[in-house]
Parts: sequence; structure tokens; C-alpha cells
Amino acid sequence: MRGSIFTASIAAAALIPSIASAQTPSRATCEQHSSTRVVATVGGAGVGGVLGNVIAGRGDKTLGTIIGAVGGAIVGNQVARSGRDCQDAYGYYDSDNRWHASGVGASEARGYYDRDGEWIEGPPNGRYGDDSRWISNAGSSRGEGRYSSQNEWIPASANGYYDRNDTWVSGSTSGRYDNRGRWVADERRGSSTGYTAARPAIRDQLSALDRQLVTARAERTLNSRELAGYQRDLRDLRAREGRMSRDRRGNLSARNQAEVQSSIDRLDSRLRVSLR
Repeated sequence: MRGSIFTASIAAAALIPSIASAQTPSRATCEQHSSTRVVATVGGAGVGGVLGNVIAGRGDKTLGTIIGAVGGAIVGNQVARSGRDCQDAYGYYDSDNRWHASGVGASEARGYYDRDGEWIEGPPNGRYGDDSRWISNAGSSRGEGRYSSQNEWIPASANGYYDRNDTWVSGSTSGRYDNRGRWVADERRGSSTGYTAARPAIRDQLSALDRQLVTARAERTLNSRELAGYQRDLRDLRAREGRMSRDRRGNLSARNQAEVQSSIDRLDSRLRVSLR
């Protein structure tokens, strides 16, 4: 009897729909990272199977076991979700403290999974130290970062990350963390993920903001007045960045880079608040 209940439990757990096959590789792995759902699903199926067998009485115990297992699996799966899954996650940290971007857009993202698979509301507001302990950003009350040209959220503290296809995007070989917890790449060895990166990184961020506004207009998540205001601010920011002087390689000075990045961060933070 125990064997039949166990078999029914596993079969019932397999019946719970999985969305991983329709996701990017990173989001599919994110679902596996929050593995408490799998344990709870199988556990719920087992308990449901036993109860179904008992409730069936003299009736069809096999049918009762299967029905109970399916019901228990569904309940266990939903309880373990705690109202969140990778559909609304910025991404997650793996056991090596590396960031994996999910590709979830600004209007859907609500939080992330830490290295232990626990759900954390909001974008990451800190980083993991060498001892794998979380270090909160002292100079910011909300996680800072940016969207890449592929619509992937990159924490400002990340020096390199895995993109939505689980491909590693290298950071810089030299740099430091500033007093706001942001990774600042060595300007002489600039990186597309560092906050002192060369011109293309700035343009990528501006393009990402533009795409967010296009999406907001299509989905009507901003009213016309708000949309017009953000579009005006973005145009002004583009124009100001375009007028700034550059060196012979086309790079902004560290001062201009910091000024533009600060303006992008403020605009991005305001936009994310408005889209919630």
C-alpha cells in the first residue's frame, strides 16, 4: 500500500504544470533554485494520498489515493510559492553569489531570490561578501541598477553576471565598491557592467529606458501626462549626454560619466516607482 501511495504522489507531482519549458534558460533555472516548491509539492502529494486512501473507506482506495495525491500536490505547490515565482523576479543569486538576470521587465519584476532560494522583495540592495554574508548598501535605501539592452536587470553591485540565456557577461578586472555599494570599474579598463564604463553602456541604458516608455504607452501603465514628462526628461538627458566632451576614443570623462549615470539612476528609479 505504501508503494502505491508513493507512486501516486510522484505521478501527481508530475501533473503540476511547469512553465519552465516556455521560459528563458535563466528563468527556468530560477524555478529550480526556489526548490522548496518541489519538496512541498511531493510532500503535499504524499499527505493527500494517505488522506484520500483513508477517506475512500470501503470504496475504490486506489482512486481515492490518486485524487487525494493530486489535491495535496496542488495545495503543497501553491503554499510553497508564497505568492511569488520567477515570473516576477529580477533574477537570483546562485550558490557562488553570482547574479542571474531573468529578463523580466520593469512592470512585472517585484523581487528576487537570494543564494538560499528565499524570496526578497524589491531589487537587490547590496552584495555578498567573500564570506557569503549579505552586505547591505549603506548609501541607498533601494537597490540600484539598470536594465541592459536585452531588458535584463543588472544590480549596480554586480561585477559581471549571467544573462537571460545563462551566458556569462564578464565584468572588469579592476575596480572598487563606492560608498553606495556600486561596483566602479577602473576607467582605464572599462567594462560594460561597471559604473565608469565607456559610452556604449550609457547609450544602452538610455535605449532601455526608451523601451520601457514604449511598453508603458502600449500597456497604458502610465497616464498621458506622466508619459510626456518621462519622454521629455529622457530627451533632455540624451541631449545633455550628446553635448559632453569625450576623449579621442569617444569615452566620457569620469566626472561626466558619473553625472550622466546619476541622472539615469534617478530617472530609472522614478519610472520604476510610477510603474508599480
